[in-house]
Order: sequence, then structure tokens, then C-alpha cells
Amino acid sequence: MCPEPFGPQLLSDYYTAEELAELVERARESKRSFWDVLLEDNRVTEDALADQFARRLRIRRVWLAAEVIDSTLNLIPEILARHYLCLPLRIEKNRLLLCLANPSDLHAIREVEFHTGYSTIPVVSTRSEILAEIDRYYAARSALVDVVRDTWESQELEVIQPEPEELDLDEGESRRAAETGPVVRLVNLMILEGMRTSASDIHIEPGENEVKVRNRVDGLLRDVMALPKWLHAGIVSRIKILANLDISEKRRSQDGHIGAYFRQKRVDMRVSTLPTRDGEKVVLRILGSGQGIPTIEGLGLETVDRELLLHAVAQPQGMILVTGPTGSGKTTSLYSALLHKRTPELNIVTIEDPVECDLAHVNQVQVNRRAGMTFANSLRSILRQDPDVILLGEIRDQETAEIAFRAAMTGHMVLSSLHTYSALGTVYRLLELGIEPFLVGSCVNLVMAQRLVRTICKNCRESYTPAPAPLSRLGLVSEGTIFYRGKGCEECGQTGYAGRIGIFELLPVTPEVQDAISQRSSETQLLRVGRAAGMHLLLEDAQRKVKAGLTTAEEVLRVVHLREAPSLPCPHCCALIRPNFSTCPYCLTPLHKLCESCGQELQQDWRICPYCNRSTDGSEPSSPQSDQWTQ
Repeated sequence: MCPEPFGPQLLSDYYTAEELAELVERARESKRSFWDVLLEDNRVTEDALADQFARRLRIRRVWLAAEVIDSTLNLIPEILARHYLCLPLRIEKNRLLLCLANPSDLHAIREVEFHTGYSTIPVVSTRSEILAEIDRYYAARSALVDVVRDTWESQELEVIQPEPEELDLDEGESRRAAETGPVVRLVNLMILEGMRTSASDIHIEPGENEVKVRNRVDGLLRDVMALPKWLHAGIVSRIKILANLDISEKRRSQDGHIGAYFRQKRVDMRVSTLPTRDGEKVVLRILGSGQGIPTIEGLGLETVDRELLLHAVAQPQGMILVTGPTGSGKTTSLYSALLHKRTPELNIVTIEDPVECDLAHVNQVQVNRRAGMTFANSLRSILRQDPDVILLGEIRDQETAEIAFRAAMTGHMVLSSLHTYSALGTVYRLLELGIEPFLVGSCVNLVMAQRLVRTICKNCRESYTPAPAPLSRLGLVSEGTIFYRGKGCEECGQTGYAGRIGIFELLPVTPEVQDAISQRSSETQLLRVGRAAGMHLLLEDAQRKVKAGLTTAEEVLRVVHLREAPSLPCPHCCALIRPNFSTCPYCLTPLHKLCESCGQELQQDWRICPYCNRSTDGSEPSSPQSDQWTQ
């Protein structure tokens, strides 16, 4: 029936009293809603009716397409929403903002208040808009319930629940929304899927109309699912609760940790939130459990490079530095070296932010800037703890660098990392931080730069002929070499790649390299000396792995910047050429002088080979005057 007294007032511009009475009688006889009969008469539109309600009742007129509906949708079941043509929008000052097609229906308002326990703030929208949003949101919710039902019963994942805290009213509402069944199961599904696919990060990215979930697998992001926007608030609150973060704070970034057991193994996750225009973006970094750390032999180093690293690790003191961008595997390499060094006789201490892996028989310190536990302060304290080996997560500033070098100079083995693009760049970064050149040369044993490239999937590996352009850019030729790629299969997610392997560049600090550093030699001069000491460039290691069928030229070009293969001037014509050329292709000048007897590389001004004692002009060597050394 037509609600009184608002019916006549609302419709007086369109109907007379007799016409309204006729409409009411028609609705009674057909046992249908008065508003259905009214709209069928076509004298008044839905928009005009909603505008009339807003003006007469002095309430807000809303357009649902522009509204963000949060997790309060869970407060009203679908059957109730359809019966009364209403939709809960959000909580405002502890009252429920309720959108109705007929806001004068006091019975509907009382039913919603009784069901939810909230007093309401009625607003009005059109019947079609409300029905469309009910179809959209409740249908998506039903589908999600079906999707996550199996996750609830999974025994693979157990998320560690934090201790409950006392909350204010707003936080209590956010917690209730976050602890509803679908939200809890959905967050579990996200974490479980990330761990099943060996993802390093889980990204939850809000958009204007939906929330995207993407996982970083083998260094690249993959789309996992797209969720309705109204689930975003509940998902973020659920993750904040698990990470012991402030669920009421949405205007600043926060960091926390979540613990879980995946297939009965402890796994930690680092949580980071970031306010964006469309809501809070959340990233979960899945940290290892310490049981998947490879040995030095399993890192993928070439034989010569592996021997260089093992020799540096075997030293009782000094410094080993690993460099590369974020996500290049620096921490894994440091852990491998640390585990190779670990013995019961040594006191090993690490300073990390965060502690990524739990290592047995190793004292691990978590950086806590709020408590004053920075890298520098922690390192000062550790030096008073009689350490033998120190793993310093990262050298970020001059203070930390000076203390680290002081530790290496006073008899400790220090393992650390820097953010530079190459092994040579690490030397100049240390000089830029104010470390004296003689300290860099005398304390550093080895500098290792590295990247991670995806390996070809073994299940769908096939030979192919690559395009000439990538091969040319890498300095490879197709003649006589069989190249491989992944065709794409279910096991690799149709990408053709499965897993990653490192490519490396090692600079051993030999006496010659030490002299070049002490003299502040240019990068070109230091490169020449490093090459003579056995240094191979990142690009050269990548070339070997492409030829071995471990990865592809396209993948190497995605990861390795070509600046990492610096050109050198020809000593004769000054044309820029690659350092591994044996002859200048422009003027045909020989670039490397080799001993005719033993094949070792010689410097241009050497008159005798120091390896086999043969004269460089081909004549027999004179008798060495060795009596003065033996007397």
C-alpha cells in the first residue's frame, strides 16, 4: 500500500487523490507492491521518485555506482536485502548507512536495525540501482564462498593467531568484519596459494572497482585473482590483526610480521601496508625457513668462481661483500657462505632487517630502530660479544661501513651486502662512503655481484632458433650452438620458466687489485687488473648459461643491463671494444700477450714470463742469479 503521509505528498505533482486511490486498489487486488504498480504506470521515473523522497524526507540521495561498499554488506543477508530493497553501505559514527528504494518504509528500517544491532541513517537510491548492486555483490560473495570452502579444510597451512587486544568501537567493528568466515578463508587462500607456487611476495592492490591479488614468482608478478572492492577493508583488517598492526590507522604505512606453518614447517611473512588513492596496498614478503638454503656448490657458480669464493670464506678475517639490486639473491648467497663457515668452535652473529631465515647455532639480531637498535648500534654491541664471524645485512651509511671495516681490520670475518650495480661499483661506493682506499684494499677479500635469471622449464624444454637481435646484443653467435627455450606447460604456468639460477661476477682482491684500489685507479684500469686476477663479468657468466641451455638470451637481457659489460679503448686506435676481445676488430692490434711456452697472459712490458721463466722474445732465459737468495 501507499505509505502515509508521504505517498500523497510525494506524488501530488503527478497524480490526483482519486488516481492514487485507484493505484492502491490495483496493487491490493494484484497482491503486488504499490511502488511496482506505480512505476509500471510510467508517469513518474525511478530517478524522479528517488529525488522526491530525498527532498520530502530531507535525506541524502546517493548513486550507488559511485559509492564504495565495504564489508558491512555481511551484516544483512541477501534475502532481507531483496525483500526490502535495501543495501548497507558503511558504518558512520557507529550508525549504519542504509540505502533504500523506499526510505519511508519504517517496517523495513526496524527489521534491519533488529537484525544488525545498529541504528540506521537512511539514504535513498533507485530500485534498479539497488537491485543491480545486490546482484553484483551477493553473487560475487556466493562465488567466493564456494572458492574458499576447500581452504578452510586444508591441513597444509596453519596461521599463527596473535593474542586478542581490547579495542574501541571503531576497531571492534573492523575486527568483526575481518573475522567473518569468507574473509578469514580468503586470506588463508591467498597465503596458501603464494606458498604453493613458491612466491616471494603477495601483492594486494586496491583499484577503483576491484582488488587485484598478484604473486611474485621467479621474480615476475602473476595475476592470481580479482576480488570485489567491498572485500578490501575486511582483507586488510584481517592481515593487520594477524600482524599485530593498528587496524584503525589507514593514513600511514605500517610494518609487521605474520607467522605460519606450511606443511609443518615454520614460515614467516613480513607485512607492509601503504596508503594509496584507492585504499591501502598490502605486500606480504614470504621469508624462508632456513632449510632451503643452498650450499656454495649449489649456487650455480662456475668452477673458477666457486674456488675463489671458497678461498675467501676460508680466511680467518677480512670482508666478503655481495652486491646487486633488491631481489637478486644476496641474502641467500650470504647465508650459504655463513653455513659453510659455521662450526661449533666459532661464535657467529648476524644483524638483519628482517631476520629472513632461522639458522641453528647462529645468534641472530633483529634491527629495531624504534628501540635504537640500528645496524651501527647493533654492530657496536656485537663487537663486545667476542664474535668470530659477523653477518651484517646491509652497509647503508658511512657509520655502519666504518664500524664494519674496523671489525674486519681487528681480526673478524665480516659478510655483508651493498646496493651497487657491479663488483667494481662496490669499490667506488665504499670510497664514496669515506672509507680510505688502503682499508678497502687490505680488508676486503672478495666482492661478488649477482643477478637471478629464470631457468628453462625442464618439462617443456625444446630447442629453437632465437632471433638475431638478442644474440647480437649478448655477443653470441648462433652457428654451432643449440639454444633452448620453454614451450610452456601447466607445471611452469605456461611461462616456459621454472625456478631461478644466479649469474655472478667475482672480483678477488689480489695484491695487484689492492694496489690499484690504493692508487684510486679509474674503473677501466681497475677492470684490467681485475681481469688479470681472474675476474669474469656478469654478462660473460650469463653467456655461458645461455650456451649451456639453462636460460634464454631474452631472459638475460631482461635482467642484465648492458652497461654491466663496459667497453675498453683499444690501446692503438682508441676504438671502444669489449674487454674479452683478443684482437681489436678495427685495427687488428693484438690485445693480449700470451707466453708462447705456457700460454699464460703477460703484460706488454714484461721481458720474461714469470710462470715458466721463458724470455718473451723467444730466446732461452739466462741463468737465474739465485745464489744471493740461498746464501
